[in-house]
Amino acid sequence: MILVGLIQSVTRGNRSNGLEAVFQPDGGVILNYVGIKKQGGVICVEKAEQFHTVADFLKVADKKYPVYLSYDGRGVLHRQYSASKADYDIGDLHVRSSETDVVEQTVNLNDGSMIKSYTRRDRVAELLDELTVNGYYVFQIILGPFACRVLAETDNLEGSITIPGYRLQYTGGILTGFTRTEDYYTKSSFMVEGKEISLDFMIAFANSVCHFQGITESGIDYPLLSIRTEEFRYKNMIGRLKLPFLICCFVALVLNYLIYERHRTSNAKMRNELAGEALVIKGYERLASILDQKERYLSSSGYYERTLISYYSDRIAGSIPDGLKITRMTFSPEDKKVPGVSDVTYTDEIIKIFGFTESGIALNRWIQSLNEFEWIEDVRILGYSNQGNDPADFNIEIKMSGK
Repeated sequence: MILVGLIQSVTRGNRSNGLEAVFQPDGGVILNYVGIKKQGGVICVEKAEQFHTVADFLKVADKKYPVYLSYDGRGVLHRQYSASKADYDIGDLHVRSSETDVVEQTVNLNDGSMIKSYTRRDRVAELLDELTVNGYYVFQIILGPFACRVLAETDNLEGSITIPGYRLQYTGGILTGFTRTEDYYTKSSFMVEGKEISLDFMIAFANSVCHFQGITESGIDYPLLSIRTEEFRYKNMIGRLKLPFLICCFVALVLNYLIYERHRTSNAKMRNELAGEALVIKGYERLASILDQKERYLSSSGYYERTLISYYSDRIAGSIPDGLKITRMTFSPEDKKVPGVSDVTYTDEIIKIFGFTESGIALNRWIQSLNEFEWIEDVRILGYSNQGNDPADFNIEIKMSGK
């Protein structure tokens, strides 16, 4: 609903055409035309002219703006039905017509009464078709003077609008009375923003104002109107958005070109720098290749492992206390062989040490000092043998943490 309202607001525009077609007894038609422009909250009359042929109207009215059309005069019949019984007080013409030949409009009064207006469909279609063929967009068709609803002052308790041939009584902006008058040809005028307009154009002016104010009374049911209204709105929307869209496309293309130029310049600069440093880059790549070959050789030859063995051996040897001697130290000792299997397996991260000590206390202190190394996770005594006064044999296992 919000999107629909926004589209209608954007595509409504600020101008409209009001047209009153008055059928004459001789078969002719008088066209009272008013074109208005809305600036902010102010409505100004740009044109107010009377024509006796549709061709003259087509020369003046701009087809870019919507048309709100009223029919009146010879061939338009108004009947007032009371709330209690069906009778009519106002009548212009009594003709017999089939239902399909007649269009009907209903306007409700505040006391429950209603005014039903009728006219022949062919009279409506004749003018409407000519306007449509010439590219005009008719938004609303009203029978009689009921477009004057938009001119009623809704903040007044009582309001009366007198126009040639009619007097309309409003209360709070709602129609309460509708009568015919004999002073159809009385000449008078009304003012719109300091401009004096003949009273003959009152209904045409009210029609044009309907574009901005709206009316509560519904016009005649004519399916073509809603189709033309949608066509106008989308055509107007395309016309309004065409220039901003082209501007956005142009700005996007300019920004894209500037970004492209920036990256192209940076790329050219980088390529020039790379070309100038080609020898350095080539030397770097050759050196990196040599370093990679040496790295693979050292890894495959076990150089790093031998270096660690030397490191661990030095730390263990440096921690041996007095009264304790090492006879053998084995890194990654051979695992127990599985019967029937000839392959030899080794236990990683394990060091076995054999030796003898003159005191069990010295051995215990040495084990405690070994546990202080971060790369040693645990030290276990696998064997300890003391035969009299001889130094005791021991066998310990060191489990490394891998740090």
